[in-house]
Amino acid sequence: MRPAAHTFTRRVGRRGAALLFFALLDGIYSYSLFNPAPEVRRTASVLFVEGIAPLWVWGLLWAVAGVACLIGAFMKSDKWSFAAAIGIKSLWGLIYLGAAIIGLERAYLSAAIWLCLAIWVAIIASWPEVWDSPRVAADRQHRRAQGR
Repeated sequence: MRPAAHTFTRRVGRRGAALLFFALLDGIYSYSLFNPAPEVRRTASVLFVEGIAPLWVWGLLWAVAGVACLIGAFMKSDKWSFAAAIGIKSLWGLIYLGAAIIGLERAYLSAAIWLCLAIWVAIIASWPEVWDSPRVAADRQHRRAQGR
């Protein structure tokens, strides 16, 4: 009998595992926007973001992206999930880039983190799944031919 972790990994694949990570990240970030501590609500960056839209709207957008990633982790076609993950991180990074341009202290750091993460998600989205690779397909065909 195969270990549960191996079976799970085979079911979701590497792309799905990445989407599960992004689902967790987006869910936690969403929660932080729905439930900010009182002292956090008064920070310049939160006031800037809240000037664009209420925090609950941002929390909802992050939650939608997280749910899309969670669902996409178990589906064969995951392009919309990766698009949601890239989209929310790019949007957040661009908002902070704008904040940095107008002089919000240390906004450049958030912009760099979120935009680099969006690029990383795009790189992962471009990778084929392991079982889609020609080498794995050839190996699978060889095993079938031998009756295994």
